[in-house]
Amino acid sequence: MKRSKQGIIAAAAVCAIAAILTLLTLFIFTTPNGEDEYTILPFEETLPFINNGVVMFVNEKSIYVRGELLETSNPPFIKDGMTYVPVNDIAIQLGFDFDINPVTRIVSLAFRDMTSQFLVDFNLVVLNGSQPIMMRSNVIEQNGIIYMSASVLAKIINISCFQDYDQGIVAIFASKPLTKDVFATLQNYAGIERKSIQNNRELDDLMQKHKISDIYQLSREERLYVTDKQGVLYRWVLLDDFLLIKETFEIDTLYDSDTVYIAGLNVDRHYLFTADDYINSDRPERVSFIPDIQVRDNLRNTMMRFLDAKIKEDMGDLAFTHTIDYYGDTTKTNQQQTWANLCAGARSGDILLFRSFSSDEKYGFMNHAALILNVSTENNEIHVLHARSNELGVGADLPMDRINFETLYSEDYWSYNDIIILCRVDGMSDETGRNVAEKAYEKYKTYEFGFGSFLGLRETTCVEIIRDSLRLEGVEIISDREYITMLKSALDHNDRSIVLIPDDVIMSEHILIVYFWQR
Repeated sequence: MKRSKQGIIAAAAVCAIAAILTLLTLFIFTTPNGEDEYTILPFEETLPFINNGVVMFVNEKSIYVRGELLETSNPPFIKDGMTYVPVNDIAIQLGFDFDINPVTRIVSLAFRDMTSQFLVDFNLVVLNGSQPIMMRSNVIEQNGIIYMSASVLAKIINISCFQDYDQGIVAIFASKPLTKDVFATLQNYAGIERKSIQNNRELDDLMQKHKISDIYQLSREERLYVTDKQGVLYRWVLLDDFLLIKETFEIDTLYDSDTVYIAGLNVDRHYLFTADDYINSDRPERVSFIPDIQVRDNLRNTMMRFLDAKIKEDMGDLAFTHTIDYYGDTTKTNQQQTWANLCAGARSGDILLFRSFSSDEKYGFMNHAALILNVSTENNEIHVLHARSNELGVGADLPMDRINFETLYSEDYWSYNDIIILCRVDGMSDETGRNVAEKAYEKYKTYEFGFGSFLGLRETTCVEIIRDSLRLEGVEIISDREYITMLKSALDHNDRSIVLIPDDVIMSEHILIVYFWQR
C-alpha cells in the first residue's frame, strides 16, 4: 500500500490551429472493433473545459496551462500504480501557496480555505491541521521537484481532477468533466500518438457476468466490492497502470458468496448495495455499512470496553454518581459538578485526554491530549501545555490553554469534546509531577512545529510532547511497541515520530484513570 520554486515551464510554440478552426467538418476515428471511437473537435471547443487548469500527459513534455500549449521539463509519470504529477510546477501555474522546509522536508500547500502538510517519502497527509489522509503512494522528490498522486493532490486542495487512464492524460482544476472527445482533441493538437485501449481480464469477466457496464470506473473510485466462495468481502481497486488489487478488511461480517456489491454516492456513500439492486432499482436496499465504517465501529467498541474495564479497575465501581453512557447526555448541573470533581482530583504532571464524537475515528478513539501545568481549585480551572495545531504550535500562554467549565462551551477548540479523561502516571510523586510541569513549560512554551517544523524543529504530536516532557524527569509511559495503534498499522510501522496518539496513553500499563467527565 505504500507506495521550491524549480521546474520553470519553458515556453513552446503554440500549435498553428487557426486554419483548422475554420473547418466545418469534424474528424471521427474508429478502431476496427469500435472500442476507441472518438471525435476530434475544433480546438476552441476544448477551452471551456481547460481555460482555468492544467492538462498533462504521462511521460510527455507537452502541457496545457490555462488553454495554452507549452512544454514542461517535469512531466507526470506512473509509479507503483499511481500517476505522479509535479506539485511545485502546478502550484506555480495555478497560484497555490507552496513551501518546503529543506531541513525536515515538510511540504506545506494551501489554496483558498484548504491547507495541507505532508512529509517527503511518506504516505500521510494532514488536512487543515487535524484530518489525516492515508495515500496509496508516498510523496517523492526528484531533482528538487516534489511529486505526488494527481488524485490526492486534487483532494487535499479541493479542486477537480479528471483522467483518461488509457491515454495517460491528467486534467487538474478543469472547469467541468472532460469528455473522451475533449481528451482526444487535446492529445491530437499536442501531437501525441494515440495509445491502444487497455483491459483487465478479471474486470471484463465480472462485467460480462453481472452486466456492470461502468465496472472500470467503479473500481477506480474504490466503490467495487466482491465476495469469494466463503462470503469474505474484498474491495477491488484498479490502479492507474491497470493492476487490480484486492483489499481485505478486519471485520466479522460474512456476506453472500460470489456476490458483487457497490458502494453508494452522496447520502449513500457509507453503504453497500448488491450490484443488481443498485443498477436496476430506483430505490436500492442498503445491505450494510461499507467495511471502513465497520472497522471504525470495531475500534470504537473495543476502546469503549477497554476504557470501561480500566475505569473500574483504577477507580472502582462506585467512582461515579452517574452512569457512564457514551451516547447519552447528563444534566448541565451534573456536568458542572463532575468538572469540579475532576479539577479537585487533578495535579501538575497529570494528563488530560479528549474525545469528540464528531471527529474521524479511522485511526483512534481519543482525539487530543494535554499536560497539566497547574490547577486552580478555586476557579475550577486547569492550565495546560499542549500541541494545539499547525498554526498555533505548542504552548501554554493563550487564553485557550486555561480550561474551565465556561470555556468547555464557549471556546471553539474545546466545545466539540464530549469526553475528557484525567490520567496519572502510576507511582509518580507530586514533586515529580511539579518538576515535569515546570521543565516542560520552559522547554516547549514557544515550540513551533507545523507538522514537522518550518523552523527546523522535530515534528511532534500532542502525545509526544507529553511523553518527552515526562522523560525530562526520567518518567516513561509508552514503550515503542506497547500497543500498535490504528495509525501505526496504517503507516506500516514506519516510525518517524508521528505515530503516538492519545489511544497509546489509555492503553499504557503505566497510566491510571483518575476521573472521567462527559458532556
